[in-house]
Amino acid sequence: MRMETVEHFARISLVTQLLGGPNLLSREEVEKLGEARARYFGGIGAGGATGFG
Repeated sequence: MRMETVEHFARISLVTQLLGGPNLLSREEVEKLGEARARYFGGIGAGGATGFG
């Protein structure tokens, strides 16, 4: 994992904590985001809806 990725995740984590903590997304919400990603980015990262696969 590149250092920029780690720093980006750390920044996101800090902001979510400052805003009251993270909110988990439902499976349906994750799938909807995956579909939007495929539309906007032309299917880049074909690892499924989450991009982790």
